[in-house]
Amino acid sequence: MYILEVLLVLAIVTLIFCVIALFVVINYNSIVEVLYKVNVSENKITETLKNKQDLLSRAINIIEKQLKIDTKVFDEFKKINSNNLRNNEKDLILNSTFNEVKRISEDYDELDKVKSYSGIIKDIEECDCLLGGVKTMNNKYVAIYNKYLKAFPKNIISKFKRFKSKSLYDLEFKKEAEITI
Repeated sequence: MYILEVLLVLAIVTLIFCVIALFVVINYNSIVEVLYKVNVSENKITETLKNKQDLLSRAINIIEKQLKIDTKVFDEFKKINSNNLRNNEKDLILNSTFNEVKRISEDYDELDKVKSYSGIIKDIEECDCLLGGVKTMNNKYVAIYNKYLKAFPKNIISKFKRFKSKSLYDLEFKKEAEITI
């Protein structure tokens, strides 16, 4: 009789530990899954910004060759590789450079005669559309991830695994995320 009672207690304790372990694993996996989506979207942003940078570089080369000018307007853009910039900072520089390229395109009609130039401009606009979607996706998953880090029981797991909160890509979305979440 005594052995049966001990075995019953051991079975109950084992069952409780299994349920707790399962609970921890499920919560840990949900954090890791969202973190993976954040990392994927961050990598896609980096890749798209690099593509946009390459396209802008080609557009600037065409502008300088076609118009036979060496513009100082693009100096900040030309230094973009030498600086260790975050994606937000790079994005701002690339956007201001693209706005300047569009302004130059409007002022000089001879650029319209270069077929590759108009294709480059179209590709840059497509990059901007893609970036908009990826930034939105990134902010969505960052908001969920940060919420997980604060909510019980995921906050205990995140402290144990030393997960750090992430910042949202755009400040405009941050205001929306605080309201909706």
